[in-house]
Amino acid sequence: QTCCKPQCPVDGQCGGGDGCGGTCGCTAVAGQRCVGGLCCSPQCPADGSHAGRTDGCGGTCPCADAAKLYMGACCKPQCPVDGTCGGMDGCGGTCGCSGGGGRKCIGGLCCTPTCPSDGSRAGQSDGCGGTCACASGSKLYQGACCKPQCPVDGTCGATDGCGGGCGCPDRSKCVGGLCTARTCSPACGCGQTCVDGTCQTRDCGADGFRCGCSCCNAGDRCVAGRCITDVVVQ
Repeated sequence: QTCCKPQCPVDGQCGGGDGCGGTCGCTAVAGQRCVGGLCCSPQCPADGSHAGRTDGCGGTCPCADAAKLYMGACCKPQCPVDGTCGGMDGCGGTCGCSGGGGRKCIGGLCCTPTCPSDGSRAGQSDGCGGTCACASGSKLYQGACCKPQCPVDGTCGATDGCGGGCGCPDRSKCVGGLCTARTCSPACGCGQTCVDGTCQTRDCGADGFRCGCSCCNAGDRCVAGRCITDVVVQ
């Protein structure tokens, strides 16, 4: 692999390729969005007075602070703080449970699941109508936590030891027990080639040179982005 320095215009254009497999966005001004190939700054007052109206960039202006748009106006949800839940918030929504800890609404009351982080109670009741999960990276299999084991050599199709199968990374397929090279999405730009899911600048070699989107051989001429090989008449 080679290092690639993204190249993006500074004149307000966006959406094109950066030459390194990425897309040029809008970074000059905070909050800008790419609309129709041009960077656009949304026009929305901070006080939410234009909530629901167009922001000039294909979206709508939001409400201020914790309010949300409801029936054409900004509405601030009102929910009890006594641990009850499930009622209406006055803005078309339902009151849930705040405070973190994965709290859930059970029978109109907020409930905090009781599960050790080490997964030692996996499969047992969490005290809130659910079951405790395994620690990160493991899953419940035959009543115990199991950590899937899959090869990292590009092979696939075997079992992972936990009731599942070993697959392939995104944009790769398992064919005959081997993972295929990953495709590039979006497609690579001019002068690039796809190498296992990553767009890289095409290497023309020590004797070649770039011409448009292709590479020419030594002795060729580049004419309007095309390689021309002169025919020597003897």
